[in-house]
Amino acid sequence: MYISLSALGKRDSTAMKLLFCYEYFFPPFDEGMKKTTHMIFDELEADHEMCLVRNLTFLPHQLNSLLITPRLILRGLWLRPERIIYVPESALTFSALIKSWLLGLFFGSRLAIFGLQKRSFKPWQRAIISRLPLRNVFVLSSAMAEDLEKLGIHATVLPIGIDRETYVPSDNKHALKSKYGLPQDKPVLLHVGHIKTSRNAHWLAEVQQALPTIQVVLIGSTATDKEERLCTQLEDSGVRVIREYLADIHELYQLSDWYCFPVTEDFGAMETPLSVLEAMATNLPIITTRFGVVPELFDEDEYFRFVSGPEDIIAIIRQGFESQCMNRRKTEPYTWNHTAQRLLER
Repeated sequence: MYISLSALGKRDSTAMKLLFCYEYFFPPFDEGMKKTTHMIFDELEADHEMCLVRNLTFLPHQLNSLLITPRLILRGLWLRPERIIYVPESALTFSALIKSWLLGLFFGSRLAIFGLQKRSFKPWQRAIISRLPLRNVFVLSSAMAEDLEKLGIHATVLPIGIDRETYVPSDNKHALKSKYGLPQDKPVLLHVGHIKTSRNAHWLAEVQQALPTIQVVLIGSTATDKEERLCTQLEDSGVRVIREYLADIHELYQLSDWYCFPVTEDFGAMETPLSVLEAMATNLPIITTRFGVVPELFDEDEYFRFVSGPEDIIAIIRQGFESQCMNRRKTEPYTWNHTAQRLLER
């Protein structure tokens, strides 16, 4: 347990006592779900008294999974918070929804549940879920909301934010390329995410082989296991694979010329890929699949292109771009303050 002291002793009429739970709330925060929960927590901590409940590091995962609900219930009964925010680490799985229902029995409308990734259910699970009286459920896309609506659960679509002060364009590409050992004479195509075949990371190898005059860079997350065979395939094709935690990851966006998001599998990433927003805030051209909520948020234009395979990526880069990129401007509505405040509403 962690209790924030930032708001203690200076509580005003708007400050609230909050209980926040994300099981994997541990540094480094270099993966979409971990980054999202960290940014929401930081935003709330600035104005409210916070208590964080997360996994116990000395216990195995299965035991942590069993204990997280009773731990939250006991903590909530002791602290009597005005709001409990639960972001399940596995997103809205069957197990997470059962845990949410149990928490709702104790805390009612004080509980808010935020699902960050799409999940599927077996018929018997759907039958049980449809009988659970869940409320105050937030999701990232209308597709997620519609899926839950079919199960009798009303869900509110809530966009996530972006740190537009950190992710800004830079004219210092030359120095940044030197810092990270990248060739000065090659434009950079960047992807940030898990190194997994299910995320179509192998597309990047095909792009690199077809376009040897560019440098493809893949930054993998430390939060999940990487596929060693895929890493070798990528590196053998010429892709620069960075596997360690980067405290200044925004600099990799700043030195890049394009951002590529190749994921197509429904369960391959958060419904709102945070890396796409980070790249847009840095004013990079975006080459992406029609994944998750992305087509709902942004229309295709000269600097925001939808693709369905590596051949489309290759064709777009060969074709080039003509007009001025305006992607940073599109991120103005997406703030962490808005996301955090919506979670406090009943």
